[in-house]
Amino acid sequence: MTVLERSPSHATAEQVVEWFREDGNMEECPQHVLDLAGVTRDGRDAAAERLRAASERAGVPPAFMDARPDLAAQGTLRSGRGMWLFGPCGAGKTHAACAMLRGWLAEGRGGLFATGQGMLASVRASFGGGGDGLAPFMSAPLLVLDDLGKEPMSAWVASQAFRLLDARVSHGLPTVATSQLAPEAWLATVAAASPQTAEALESRLMGGTDVRRVSGPDRRARHNGNG
Repeated sequence: MTVLERSPSHATAEQVVEWFREDGNMEECPQHVLDLAGVTRDGRDAAAERLRAASERAGVPPAFMDARPDLAAQGTLRSGRGMWLFGPCGAGKTHAACAMLRGWLAEGRGGLFATGQGMLASVRASFGGGGDGLAPFMSAPLLVLDDLGKEPMSAWVASQAFRLLDARVSHGLPTVATSQLAPEAWLATVAAASPQTAEALESRLMGGTDVRRVSGPDRRARHNGNG
């Protein structure tokens, strides 16, 4: 029996797609039926594929591409408040941050993932080119900034942190930061290089950021069978 012969008028889009799949004729399935059923032409979940593509564009690392979207954090992020996730190495900070980012992307918004060191490298690479390497990080609808505190602190690094946070807070753009350091400890390293910058950063950071400690065993060591 062909698809047309067994397609009653009350059939759901999911049923029609299944009939085309059973007959091996997915290439002939009308696009509007695929859209209604939420699948791609080769039968994959369309929403999952869109999220994977958005995650790739945002720079989510391959190891975290399957992080389950964190929908619980979206209300906080939509309000413009940021998150500071801190704790020991391997406790799951980056995984949690990527889950928040993927939850944000799942709602059709744009975002960007970068490490602190990677962001500074982009800024340095823009020197002499006539552009501002910090601009994409300042304007991202949601920025995940991973592993803050790994870069050696200096007055210049402190100034870039201030430029970034000042621009994002001024425009109500949320930032999710991860670090082995609590925000107060990170600010202390800034203060050692530039006391005035640390003071300005503190007022912007602490007033609009939820702080969360992430604890637990080192997931990387456990995965490698070392603990």
